[in-house]
Amino acid sequence: MAERSARAVERLKSLGDLISCSALNLVHEAKPGRNRQEKMLFLIFIILAAASIFIGVLGGFWEIKLGWNGFEEPNRVHYSYLFFTGSVSRQFTIGDGRLLTLYYDVKVDRGSLTISVVKIPGHTLWERRFDQNSSGSVKIGLSYGGVYSIIVKGKGTEGKFDLRWEVS
Repeated sequence: MAERSARAVERLKSLGDLISCSALNLVHEAKPGRNRQEKMLFLIFIILAAASIFIGVLGGFWEIKLGWNGFEEPNRVHYSYLFFTGSVSRQFTIGDGRLLTLYYDVKVDRGSLTISVVKIPGHTLWERRFDQNSSGSVKIGLSYGGVYSIIVKGKGTEGKFDLRWEVS
């Protein structure tokens, strides 16, 4: 993953250099009637656009947890936060023909929180996005044994979540 990130950064640096050179050429080739302020504004716009692209591409690699407070137990995860962008996951292994009961209590003051149950290596069995407060439970049949994961993803969210689960 670090190697892929490094390659992405190198490509973005090359793209940024190309954009900067093109912007400078456009400023130098501008009509003689344009004043210096217009040229500088155009250059600033190009630099900001390149920075926005750079941040947008790398934004997927960042995880932010502000005011993160909580605990994890063998069958429970509870956290509250002022700002959360990223993910938390818990894995467990089970045998064939089991039933997972997931209890959730979610408080969302802003942003969104997504909870999903995934059969490793990536088959999603259940997923729900929360944009507002909610509590409840869901029963999920786990017909095949193996490794499963409960994943909580936050996108610019403030609030808390409390998850408990039972396998029967």
